Amino acid sequence: MGQRDGLGNQQERAEADLQWLGGVFDGEGNCSLVFSAMAVTVTPQIRLTNTSDAMVAEVVRILDVNALPRHIQRRDPTTGTKAVWHISINGAKRCRRFLEVVMPYLRSKRKEAALVWDFVQSRLGRLPGAPYGTDEINWFLQLRELHGYRLRQSSETIRLALAKARR
Repeated sequence: MGQRDGLGNQQERAEADLQWLGGVFDGEGNCSLVFSAMAVTVTPQIRLTNTSDAMVAEVVRILDVNALPRHIQRRDPTTGTKAVWHISINGAKRCRRFLEVVMPYLRSKRKEAALVWDFVQSRLGRLPGAPYGTDEINWFLQLRELHGYRLRQSSETIRLALAKARR
């Protein structure tokens, strides 16, 4: 039996797990900044959605081994579809912790992760409830554009709402 059969070096296994998680996240994950028009806030969110029980169990195992917080939800099937699992990490501190561990292993989602990272670092460097800075608003708008999301409000309306929330 060699080291590649699961009984080898634990450090190699941990590294391989994070490489695998980075690949899964590149394919199935999403880093976003969620705008709430009601509260006029922006919340960092990281999500991974999948229908494979085995894949979700492995993702949760790796998150747990690395002490990464998460919320998991299973949506049962509607007419003839599979159950869908949603793993989400919400809030600046939780997202920062996830990105510290997983971002080095990302490829296709690296740019969006970097925008969320910049936003999170900026928010955590301020007092709670501090007004949104110009950079923070710009990172939010860049991420929305990168995702190709259609905004319910124009970019300028959101910019003005967030700027007004600063007062």
